[in-house]
Amino acid sequence: MELKSLSEYEQFLYGCRFCPMCKPASEVGNVTQLESHSTRGKALLLWRVAKGLAELTPRDAELIYQSTLDSISQAWCISHYPVAEYVAAARRELVSKGLVPPEVKAVLRKQLRSESCPQAETVLLAGEISQLDEGGAVETVLELLARCGESAQAFLHPTGALAYALGDLEAAREQAAKAAEGLQNAGARRVVADGPQTLYALKVLYPLLGVELPEYIEITSLAERAERGLDKKKLSAKMIDGDQALFFHDSPSACFLADELPSDEVIQPSLCDSEEHSGSGEVFELPRRILDRLGARRVSSVWSKALSRSTGADDGLMFTYPELASGLARMRIEQIRSLGAEAIVVDSVLDAVHLRRVQGNGQGMPITWLAELFRT
Repeated sequence: MELKSLSEYEQFLYGCRFCPMCKPASEVGNVTQLESHSTRGKALLLWRVAKGLAELTPRDAELIYQSTLDSISQAWCISHYPVAEYVAAARRELVSKGLVPPEVKAVLRKQLRSESCPQAETVLLAGEISQLDEGGAVETVLELLARCGESAQAFLHPTGALAYALGDLEAAREQAAKAAEGLQNAGARRVVADGPQTLYALKVLYPLLGVELPEYIEITSLAERAERGLDKKKLSAKMIDGDQALFFHDSPSACFLADELPSDEVIQPSLCDSEEHSGSGEVFELPRRILDRLGARRVSSVWSKALSRSTGADDGLMFTYPELASGLARMRIEQIRSLGAEAIVVDSVLDAVHLRRVQGNGQGMPITWLAELFRT
């Protein structure tokens, strides 16, 4: 993965512009039923721009931002065309031309929660949490780590992942560089990511942006620390009902951390209730191992792992176009409910907060963030 201009994706845009094969994986397009919100519609628009046949307009900008980065279409494509990359490139071009829609501009201008990094060997990088106004999430993770026997301090700071997703490369680099500098100055030896988006930022986005962390700093995930706590018999779950059918929802950010993307077997109708071919990697298997060890009765779907359907919390959509994001959340909940699931566990606090808001807190299907499973 490398930073490229939109014109450098011309061959992929050419291939996507008339291909309808990823329509089953369409996110906002399946909510609005508008072709212009489909991957093919966006590719046709962007191909004309890349070829110099058209200029980007304010309406084009709306269409490019009225979606996530669309990693699911990239994962569903049998050739795995870099859809998320060319959408990101288009957004960078929109930023450079000053064509960012007001809804997006407001989010980019918003001051995210940020604190100085405390001196500690183990630091929780609360990048996803920094995007939220809700309190308590940091304390939930620190409690989990403490129960695992790990003394950690929280570093509430944006990672740059949101700015990158919205096309502001300068802001993304600045936030990433400040996060890396804070960790280094604090003497951190281990960084615990508060969710998949933060882990993606540390492992994939920072090298892409040219931001380096010292090699001696271990990058680990919340799920890895939880499994370690289970191994040491320091953790037990209070919120698992073995008689309740449970669905695990993967944040689409995990797609960028996959070892392998889905194979073309996923298009077979017989696999609708199987996640066997929906991508592979420790980022997917680790939380499932945890749930299985806790006695969860999981139900599955082909729309899992790298093919996880967005809840609308991804890539800033819940902040830029909340009505579209709410439509995605309702569609995701109904799809999960159709599997016979009675509860949902998510790996990202962003998903948990957004799904609860859409349902109405305390109503609908129970939504639990992975870190909350061990809350006393």
